[in-house]
Amino acid sequence: GTTLGLPPQRQAALAASAPLGGRAVTLGLRPEHLSRAGTEARAGLARCTAQIDLVQPTGSRTYGTFKLGGVEVVAELPGHDLPRVHERIEFDVDMNRAVLIDPPTGTVL
Repeated sequence: GTTLGLPPQRQAALAASAPLGGRAVTLGLRPEHLSRAGTEARAGLARCTAQIDLVQPTGSRTYGTFKLGGVEVVAELPGHDLPRVHERIEFDVDMNRAVLIDPPTGTVL
């Protein structure tokens, strides 16, 4: 139910190198490529809202776990950012850094 768009330059590069033709792909995101939503949208960022399921403060960083598209995702937040469990938060996802994977082959596209 969540759509995260690729920036136009990533779409063009993907279309040129590995046309998908409507195939499903796996989206790979590193925790540091998700952050609390800022006040203004920036190019390449996709915004989503999620409910926090788990908070793990580690001192210098806090990890917030939530579900996105039915899959468990972890966001790396600053150490002082302590969301509450069940809190709904807006996240910015850096789609410039997203990895797309072909499920049958495991190939990064």
